Amino acid sequence: MASLSLSAKLNRKYLVPGITQPVYLMIDLEAKQPEAGKSRQSLNLGFVIDRSGSMSGEKIEYTKQAVQYAINHFAPQDTASLTVYDDEVQVLYPAQHVKFKDEFKGFVSQIFPGGMTNLSGGLVAGYREVEKYAAPDRVNRVLLLTDGLANRGIIEPKRLCGKVAGMKKAGVTVTTLGVGDDFDEDLLTKMAEQSGGNYYFIDSTDHIPQIFAQELQALLAVVAQNVKVSFRCADAVTVTKVWNYPPSGDRVVEIALPDLFGADRKIILLELAVTPSAEGALSLGTVAIAYDDAGEKLEYVSYGLDLSAAATRDRELLEQPEEQTVMVQVELNRTAEAREEAIRLADAGDFDAASSALKDRYHTLDAMECLAPEMRPEVALELRHLHEALAKIDAKDYDANLRKKMSYHNYQRRNTKKS
Repeated sequence: MASLSLSAKLNRKYLVPGITQPVYLMIDLEAKQPEAGKSRQSLNLGFVIDRSGSMSGEKIEYTKQAVQYAINHFAPQDTASLTVYDDEVQVLYPAQHVKFKDEFKGFVSQIFPGGMTNLSGGLVAGYREVEKYAAPDRVNRVLLLTDGLANRGIIEPKRLCGKVAGMKKAGVTVTTLGVGDDFDEDLLTKMAEQSGGNYYFIDSTDHIPQIFAQELQALLAVVAQNVKVSFRCADAVTVTKVWNYPPSGDRVVEIALPDLFGADRKIILLELAVTPSAEGALSLGTVAIAYDDAGEKLEYVSYGLDLSAAATRDRELLEQPEEQTVMVQVELNRTAEAREEAIRLADAGDFDAASSALKDRYHTLDAMECLAPEMRPEVALELRHLHEALAKIDAKDYDANLRKKMSYHNYQRRNTKKS
């Protein structure tokens, strides 16, 4: 049985012949929950911990608790390493099978805060440890936690992102965890997305163990790797926009997705320009998925769905309501775009324009009527996020914490993650 289910919906299925019209395509990908007792892929994790001076106190103590919690869930076939960094980089626990968990936890207890933040050095050293045991049938990941800006080693965002892109090609992904208000959220987000890992904004120090647990539970339940979704355009169709994930290609648009875990869900939205030449049935193209099933045999799975619409001059058919589930996702993604613009404007000190951009989206979402029950919580949550941001921006109380929250909400929207 396939680990992933694929479905696709259009906002409308009836089009006027002879003219170009926009059509929205929602591709919905859901991962099935692994069966109880079913074997999982082995973990190959590298913990890379910032021990700069700003990590002193509760930050470093909660981080120690989180890493020790994680190691308790390792099985004999799993491997782990522990790398710490400040001005200097030190591999406290080289990559190996965790046969003696107390030994690993003993090295964790020896982490104490020091000097500056050589993020690049810690990242590369942690990657090299994971690389030692990297294999296609393992979950190979670096978990990088920091609370500050990279100010030693490589500090240019473009070069750091280039590093993680190279790691991805070697089969190792990077999850970034930013703590507090002083790290570079744009950098950590890009690093995670370019490597196929996850990004977390931890605004409260006591949430560190909870977030580590969340990431670990996902890694323990990976069901599909090397996931690729494609859309092959029919002659009458052109893809004009792709939301959520960066695409490649033209007539065949391909989107690479991160690993999917049990009960995970990913939504990809495409805007199509469709020009029916005559009345009648109309082929739009084919949506396909290919991935490595993360079962015992790591089988390669691929299949597709053909999409079609109809060209007609029947006014009653043309005036049918749009598919609500698709249009809700379109409006939520437009809201994310407006939030990005609001961040840019607020960064420049134009709080009135930032407020206006968010208010437009608030009113649009608030005016959506007759939502199906399953759609209301997602829209209500977005309205709450907008209301909270507007209250602070209107009061000209735009600070690092608010910027990080707004940026994190957009990351969660792009990656279909729950708040």
